[in-house]
Amino acid sequence: MHNSNEGSVRNLIQVGSAGDIYVGSSLASRHGRSAAAESDVLDGLAREVLDQWRDEANVRGLRECAPMVIPCELEKGNGNGPGERRPEQVGLDGLVARAKALSPHQMVITGALGAGKSSIAILLVLGLLKGREPGSGESVPVIFSLSDWNPEANFWDWVIRRVSEDYEQRVKGLDPYMVKSLVQNRRIVPVLDGFDELLPLAREDAAKALNLLFDTGETLVLTSRPEAYQGAVEKVPLLRGVPVLRVLPVPPEAGRTYLAQLCDQEHLGSWQPVFETMESDPEGPVAQALSSPLMLGLAATVYTPKEADPRELLDAKRLPTRADIEGHLLDGVIPAVCAQGPRPSYLPGSVRRWRPAKAPAYCRFLAIELHRRRTHTIAWWQLRSLLTEPGVWGAVVTVAAAVCGTAASYAFAGLAALLGASPPRPGLGTAGVGQALGAVASVAIITTVFGRVLTRHLFTGFDDRPRRPAGGISGPLLLAASALTTAAIGVSLPGSTSASLCVFVLPLLSGVLLTRSSESDLAARPAQLLDGERRIALVESMVVAPAIAGTSLAFFHWLYSDPLLIVGGLVIAWSCSAAVLMALSRWGRWNATRLILAA
Repeated sequence: MHNSNEGSVRNLIQVGSAGDIYVGSSLASRHGRSAAAESDVLDGLAREVLDQWRDEANVRGLRECAPMVIPCELEKGNGNGPGERRPEQVGLDGLVARAKALSPHQMVITGALGAGKSSIAILLVLGLLKGREPGSGESVPVIFSLSDWNPEANFWDWVIRRVSEDYEQRVKGLDPYMVKSLVQNRRIVPVLDGFDELLPLAREDAAKALNLLFDTGETLVLTSRPEAYQGAVEKVPLLRGVPVLRVLPVPPEAGRTYLAQLCDQEHLGSWQPVFETMESDPEGPVAQALSSPLMLGLAATVYTPKEADPRELLDAKRLPTRADIEGHLLDGVIPAVCAQGPRPSYLPGSVRRWRPAKAPAYCRFLAIELHRRRTHTIAWWQLRSLLTEPGVWGAVVTVAAAVCGTAASYAFAGLAALLGASPPRPGLGTAGVGQALGAVASVAIITTVFGRVLTRHLFTGFDDRPRRPAGGISGPLLLAASALTTAAIGVSLPGSTSASLCVFVLPLLSGVLLTRSSESDLAARPAQLLDGERRIALVESMVVAPAIAGTSLAFFHWLYSDPLLIVGGLVIAWSCSAAVLMALSRWGRWNATRLILAA
């Protein structure tokens, strides 16, 4: 909801629900932004989106010298009512012209798995952006994956967060306030890919939310498999009025033309039996499998090397059905891509060359993780190995810290004896000193683990999004003052109840003073969240850990008889507490996961 006033206001009454109310000369000037500045940011966003999806189109082979032609048909509704349907071949110019001719600019693109829905959405975005004039103020289409949307959340708030996360660091002037202004002024057109990727229980809520957007005339493009969209239409009949672009199977002659133009001409002879089978038996498994744009693209990739023989697709004993052929092409694409060497530097992504024998295992691990969590989104803080599962990892860290702390305690006790340190009690001996220092380390470890686990459960939970640094120096200063006070109480009144309680509360207090929710105001990129977790862990190890060490040592104040033992106890307890704090942070668990999986 927007309310803007050009003039003085004596009284203003807002009835209803509104996120923000601006009273002033113009909405654009709220944060000192002029209309020209907003136009410049919009042009920068358009260039960034164009570059991003042009690279993706190159990767998908949509911009080859022989682009794939995908037949389709455009209907006024979803096909339940009467109406003439005229299939037509889709080209980039025709697709853009069709989209611009619709009023309002709304469209649902449907097609079977691998039919090319996402590819058509990419071509549509590229066509709209190529025809956009800089400074025109035209809206910018942006592709979003619907699998990341929770239908219970506000749709436009989700769009604001996604634009901020994906483009804020890459477009000059695109800060959260500008993103919010662009979205509220409908300068960003959502192209929503993958309605069918939502969980079945979430689709009904999503269909209701999308129906409100379509019904209010919002400019919107949606892609989905036909069965998922048809189910939504049955639950929300008002969606039937939205134009539907149906993606049809690629006919054999079009598939033959595409493959013949992409393959090496010296390699064309081995394709001829495949082409003849496709045309003579259009209902056969080979023709049916290669009627999908996805499978055509995979076939062109898998059989690019000269030693690869496409005639193996005709082996009826090995590949008797369409599903078998599709599975064979899917199995072959990763080794084929990896064997081709590094990507050119102008394409997005890493240019590192992965070994073909290892790449399927990496992809299999990611697929299992995604399937286990029932999601399509990969988040670094959710990846884990068997040893870094939350409960298992806590036990591993505690035992490892205890073993290392005990070993260091006995080693230091032996060193102190060699240096002539006097035993704190008569007859205690080197083993007794080692036991005492080990007890100091144990108290520090137990205290740190308890505080960290309590903090994690109260603030974030093990599987939620990481927290971010609170910003400023007030939090760390307050935490440092609390740590000094706790240590002073513990040293002056060893074993006191107040010091015992404070030392358990310190890790909890660090969560309050050093962090804030990553969902609170500004969006963050994954690398920023990882860097924030690392900074929080380092600050805690330098502020919280020494206070815990000092108070833990105070429980064994009879060790004060020798300065060397005091230093040893502090160093060992501090090291153990800091190691636990860092290992139990998401940054520590992420690095442990990387090392374990690499091993």
